[in-house]
Order: sequence, then structure tokens, then C-alpha cells
Amino acid sequence: INFKRGSIKGLYFVFSLRANDWVIRIDIDFGADKGQASMELFDKLEREASEIEKAFGKKLKWEKGKGRVCRIICPSSTGGYKTPEILTSVQDAMVDMMVRLVRAVAPVLDGLSGTL
Repeated sequence: INFKRGSIKGLYFVFSLRANDWVIRIDIDFGADKGQASMELFDKLEREASEIEKAFGKKLKWEKGKGRVCRIICPSSTGGYKTPEILTSVQDAMVDMMVRLVRAVAPVLDGLSGTL
């Protein structure tokens, strides 16, 4: 993903389709030797949680990892790969939610120019 300052290595946009549900999330992991940087970016994003959630339109789950990996998660219970009759709508919902999540965090990430 490219933001105004360019791409951010260590920021992963994850789609996870499970048996009966699905999750989209942002993983922050700059690597084992840069765990503090992962934590700092997470803290900056979490300080803006209310604005991010407002822009996203839904409450998110914020998980600060122990050491290096942090996650911003949007879970759903609308179906998974064991519900083939709605799989197309599940996939559409996953993509829609990820687009909304990226748009919600982009202003914060754009404002970090030169700090990562």
C-alpha cells in the first residue's frame, strides 16, 4: 500500500477467511530487531483510535503484541468457507471492509512522514 510518504515496509494488510467467519486486519511488524518501532507506530495509531473507528464506521479490536507484532482487527461472523452459498458476498464484504480500514488509517500514516 502506498501512502503520501510512500509505502511502509512492515505494515501488512491481511485477509483471513476461516471455516465459519472471517477477519481483516493490519499487522504491524518491522522485524525482530525493530520491535520498538512496531510498538511506537501502534501507539500512534491507537491514540487516534476514536477518529480511525469513526472513519471506518465500526469499533476495531486493538492488540498490542508482546515484543514486536501489533494488530488492528475487524472480525466478522457472517460466514466462512463452510458457507459456500454466501461466499461471494463474504468476499465482497471482506474487500469493502479492507478498503474502509485502509482509508481510515491513511490520514494518520500520511502524517508520519519522516518518522518511520
